[in-house]
Amino acid sequence: MIGLASTIIALARHDACERADEIARLRLQFARLVNSHCAEEGRAIQDAVRAGIVPSDLASSMQRELLAWRADLATCNCEWPSSRLIREPSEFAIRFRKLIEALQSYVAREEAQILTPMGRA
Repeated sequence: MIGLASTIIALARHDACERADEIARLRLQFARLVNSHCAEEGRAIQDAVRAGIVPSDLASSMQRELLAWRADLATCNCEWPSSRLIREPSEFAIRFRKLIEALQSYVAREEAQILTPMGRA
């Protein structure tokens, strides 16, 4: 996911006008990937909670944070249609990079607090 996000940022910064359709396709692909990954991971974490491997309060807290991040992604996608991205590619890249940095932070904490106890280190 992070690699795809980095590609989106790079294309936006350097080739936004020429590759607007490709960027739009990649953004849609990224959103779909996020949704499927989150659903899959949510099921695995709930299984771990039911098995007593992960505390339910920790899982709930992380799930709320992830849902808030997904809402931020949806907001970004709404606020930055292709036409705006073409006009302001650097600003889009800054906004999208902040989202990806927040995702990376979440993933690092998730790996330390949830996935490692589940045996996925």
